[in-house]
Amino acid sequence: MTSLLSIRDLTKQFDGTPVLEDVSLELAHGEFKVIMGPSGCGKSTLLRCINRLIEPTSGVIEFNGQDIMQASTDVSWLRQQIGFVFQQFALFRHLTVLENVSLALRKLRGFNRLETSTRALTELSKFGMAEFADKFPAELSGGQKQRVAIARALAMDPQVLLMDEPTSALDPVKSREVAQLLSGLNQQGVTIICVTHDLSLAESLLQDVTFVHSGRIHAVGSVASLAQRVEDPVLQHFFGHR
Repeated sequence: MTSLLSIRDLTKQFDGTPVLEDVSLELAHGEFKVIMGPSGCGKSTLLRCINRLIEPTSGVIEFNGQDIMQASTDVSWLRQQIGFVFQQFALFRHLTVLENVSLALRKLRGFNRLETSTRALTELSKFGMAEFADKFPAELSGGQKQRVAIARALAMDPQVLLMDEPTSALDPVKSREVAQLLSGLNQQGVTIICVTHDLSLAESLLQDVTFVHSGRIHAVGSVASLAQRVEDPVLQHFFGHR
């Protein structure tokens, strides 16, 4: 069966310096892929390459069998299919919660005002945020902002949800809530790629992780199994002091 997302030999350089080198991975429908690694290893760059926020230097990215690196690719369409929840949430400060979730529905999907509000409120309700519809981002906690950002992405009905460091602004209690939230979404059929350096989050998700080091995929396995690979100094430095 064809993968939903197929990445082959992906390389990204900035001013001649490689940030990603020959990265290859496959993502199936309904899969939950966790990508881990230290800060600066290329994890976030990989996510941004997947939905063309950053242009790769070389390599192939196929989505539903279509080469999305072609110049003819409709990037606006692609970003509707591959939703992105940014590390700092990227909510518009001058818009209310409802307006933040509604904006892309109107601009990209062409929904009328009633359709937009109905769909936006439906998504916000799933995350307990409908009562905050008239609030502005500055009035929300970090966890609340994140739920709005996820609702905004899911309102577009994407086939894949990309999560960039979802617990970076949260305390340990909220981090556990994020793990439950993401696991619940995946159980409902949402395909997810989650980038994180949070070991507690990775263990809570109960998924094998793809470990990235210096722009390359270094290892794949559970957090526990990678921590036990005492012969590998790279893995021991990251996982061995939990």
